[in-house]
Amino acid sequence: MRASQLLVGAASVALMTAGQAWAQADVPLPPSTTQEEAAGQPESAGEVVVTGTSIRGVGAPASASVQLSREDFITSGAATSSDIARTLPQVVNIGSDESRRGGAQDAAANRTRTSSINLRGLSDEATLLLLNGRRLAPNGTIRALADPSMIPAIAIERLEVVPDGASAIYGADAVAGVVNMITRRPFNGAEVQLRYGGADGLDQMQGSALLSRKWASGGVIAAYEYYHRSNLEAADRDFTSSDLRSIGGTDQRSTFTAPGNIIVGGVRYPLPNGSGRNLTAAGLTAGSPNLFDSGRWGDLLPDQERHSVFVSAYQNLTDRLTLNYEGFYSNRTFFERVQPPTATLTVPRSNPFFVHPTNPLAQTVQVEYRFLDAARNASWSGSDVGWQNALRLSYDLDGDWQVNATASISKNRGRARTADVNNLQFIPLALASSDPATALNPFGNGALENNNPATLADVWGVRDSFTTNKSRDFTLKLDGPLFAIGGGDVRAAFGAEYHENDLRYVIYSSIKNRANDLLLDRDRAKSRNNKAVFGELNIPVFGAANATGGFQELTVQLAARYEEYSDFGDTFNPKVGVTWTPVDGFRLRGSWGTSFRAPSLIDSSDAIYNIFIQDFVDGGVRKRGIFQNGGNTDLDPEEATTWSIGADFRPAFLRGFSASATYYNIKYSNVISVLGGDTILSNNALYGQYVVRNPSAAQVEALLNHPNLESLREPAANLLLIVDGRRDNLGELHQDGIDVQVNQRIDTAIGAFTAGAALTQILNSDRSSAPGVPFQNALNIINFPVDTRIRGNLGWSNSNWSVNGYWNHVGDYLNNSVSTNQRVEAYNTFDASISYNFGDEGPFNGLRLTLSAQNVFDRDPPDVINGSSAWDSQNASPIGRFIAFDIRKSF
Repeated sequence: MRASQLLVGAASVALMTAGQAWAQADVPLPPSTTQEEAAGQPESAGEVVVTGTSIRGVGAPASASVQLSREDFITSGAATSSDIARTLPQVVNIGSDESRRGGAQDAAANRTRTSSINLRGLSDEATLLLLNGRRLAPNGTIRALADPSMIPAIAIERLEVVPDGASAIYGADAVAGVVNMITRRPFNGAEVQLRYGGADGLDQMQGSALLSRKWASGGVIAAYEYYHRSNLEAADRDFTSSDLRSIGGTDQRSTFTAPGNIIVGGVRYPLPNGSGRNLTAAGLTAGSPNLFDSGRWGDLLPDQERHSVFVSAYQNLTDRLTLNYEGFYSNRTFFERVQPPTATLTVPRSNPFFVHPTNPLAQTVQVEYRFLDAARNASWSGSDVGWQNALRLSYDLDGDWQVNATASISKNRGRARTADVNNLQFIPLALASSDPATALNPFGNGALENNNPATLADVWGVRDSFTTNKSRDFTLKLDGPLFAIGGGDVRAAFGAEYHENDLRYVIYSSIKNRANDLLLDRDRAKSRNNKAVFGELNIPVFGAANATGGFQELTVQLAARYEEYSDFGDTFNPKVGVTWTPVDGFRLRGSWGTSFRAPSLIDSSDAIYNIFIQDFVDGGVRKRGIFQNGGNTDLDPEEATTWSIGADFRPAFLRGFSASATYYNIKYSNVISVLGGDTILSNNALYGQYVVRNPSAAQVEALLNHPNLESLREPAANLLLIVDGRRDNLGELHQDGIDVQVNQRIDTAIGAFTAGAALTQILNSDRSSAPGVPFQNALNIINFPVDTRIRGNLGWSNSNWSVNGYWNHVGDYLNNSVSTNQRVEAYNTFDASISYNFGDEGPFNGLRLTLSAQNVFDRDPPDVINGSSAWDSQNASPIGRFIAFDIRKSF
């Protein structure tokens, strides 16, 4: 497991701050948490502050936050950090996800099937993932993504989610918010876990072990996890058919199939099922074409397998100096069956299998064909390997001041292979061959024996992409109390950071041209560094020492961060927060700040192709041209201004009751996005700047000689258009909404009853797709967020038993992707779990058994006429009822 890449890392566990204790009062320890763990580490182990501030020993920041504990992992039935995070209403499943190869927010770029987190639906790249407050190298090949599942779930104490801009604290990417994985603190003991789950056509297995040890001056914890989930075939779900007539759509089955269809004058002649070797015109009759149901082919979910290791430790070197090490290693592989490629083939008369249904003297015939034979194992596969090593020295100065020096290095290598690439250079040669032993036969049913394997090998290849991201981070921070005022100590944190990021992007294809040269073999490298200085102040105007009527607590929090990047300039981001408790049990809070997302290095890596382009400005004529896509070296950072106000209510006269509500407002500008070629070419008034018509020879030659050209060179005179479809700072988004959470706990003689609900209600979400384009509604429409998401819970527990039920609600929305708009009904599913804890006595001490079920009533996704699909993976899961059994043993 590459032990040399693992440093024994810090036991970075958050002590409960005063603000958290206020919000968590009267909540008992979960059964899986030992009293030793709850007591916390000795002070010499160092402190990790709550998410949203760099200052030790202060209350929760003014921004709202949500915590998901280890107990939540167990009772929800979630297997990974990504799974549990997606139960939050603030997480919108748009963009990168393992369940789709296309869709909104450039989901097709998720080539390594990463399961990232998208807060507010702004973008998965606008959500910052941290491990114990520390950055990680990005995942993915052509997107800079973050996958929390790299860390063994057994090692995580909780997830802290702050759905608010936080660039003043953490720098780039914290536009929509922060997800911080807090790992468990060392204790004396061990834990093993085995989980098995399944649904119709799908299996999941997870096994993990954790070993921990404490001694007088330090401690260590180590965890390992194995995870495997089988693929889910589309054919195992009855809602996947591309024939949409039963739900009010049309038959979207493809005429590209095997046996295929001959086309003459727009009339189709279906080929008979057979080898295609002895066909005659008499055997061909015009009629209903052969059809291929693409919706029922391939996998809805890929096969995933992962090995993960996490190790951390701390050691007090003196009574003031503490050394912390931390490291992890994760290796995830995936395999997914995809649809075989298609082509309209022009078959010349020289082909020994040639047949024409109407003209015996014809020189060519066209065949719609799907390469079932050449791509019998058409697939998308790859891996994601990530690791990090971190070292921190903490020194306690006089007067409760502390200096921390941290150095970390992290690396991620993503690999993706597409194994269904047609060699369009060799196909015409194979079709023109007159030798039956070597000619390509497109008239058969796709069986392997209908073609020579060597011929198939020439017309089928693979495309590989490799992306290596390497990050090095160095931080120096000083924090402590400045002076005392009426409410307590004014505390501050000051520091500086230096960050380096290297990217290497390699693309390779086994396809060769007629001269036996590789069509694609590119190796690109980019690098960046940035420097930052930051500062924070926590000013307790009123507190326990000077509380008075109407002011039990009043705290002002100030933060600012300045960053300078080596490639695009500098940025300054402030944040202001205020918390006010007028009476015990009622707190008001508000925050304002700016945030930014620096373009990732992969955002600046482009690709150039020679293709046919339909020019709608010129009557829809198809022209040969150059199309640029991918990244752009001239990108500026995305920027956002966010503010929120909220209230927390926990009255003494309603024991066990708590409620919170937050209004948020986001203005997100300079959003990096992509305009499709058809969009650019269909509106010259708005997008004419991205098109060069009738380019000069010099303009064409400059692109043909560019190292990122991924097509064959051809005469410059052939190329009549240049279309710039690269990523650019195009969009702007304004969104506001409300988060509400209500919980009630009632203790009785037979146990504790709990009930609660979390609601996110987006009030408005308006988007401009490019400069000069009017703002349009981007809410309650397919490919955009749905306004209402709810997660409700009802539970009962005593010293041994725990029973929980959950309600998940996604509101209805409009499908305007079809000519007759379709109203998609609301989607409601229910989850449940039952758990038994044997306690600390008897022969089964430390044993806990849990049975959980997600989507208990096996609810299918709502009908959505979505291209050739009948459902929407952005708002519903294809898994159906999933039942899992979890067994844990503590020692």
